[in-house]
Amino acid sequence: MKIEPINTEVGIIKGRDGIFLDKMEHNGFEIIFYGELAENVFNSFGGKDLKYKLIFKDIVFYKCYELDIYPIENLLESSFDLVKNSELLKKLKSRDDQNKIQENHKHYILGTYDNIFEIIATEYNLKIDKM
Repeated sequence: MKIEPINTEVGIIKGRDGIFLDKMEHNGFEIIFYGELAENVFNSFGGKDLKYKLIFKDIVFYKCYELDIYPIENLLESSFDLVKNSELLKKLKSRDDQNKIQENHKHYILGTYDNIFEIIATEYNLKIDKM
């Protein structure tokens, strides 16, 4: 397992206060997160919080942890990471007799101020409102 930070359009998001979650929606095989990226992380955008919408598609797994009890917090590279060679993804594939998990499924870790989410999805789309 190798954890790598995801470089977004505003760079690599770091710190417990980098991503705030206002709400999330779970619609079938899609999860949508709404919130703000903290202005102290991205002060190059006028010193204000940036609203975001983060959509994960074709979800086959997600789990939420309270931040302070996440078992591998010390291994995280940023607030939004990709897990390469994921043991979890391998384990899920070994149990998948219906071939629901495709080659393009990836293991993501999203750390917000209060929670950490592990998500297995085919893709994500991050939309940031810089206005």
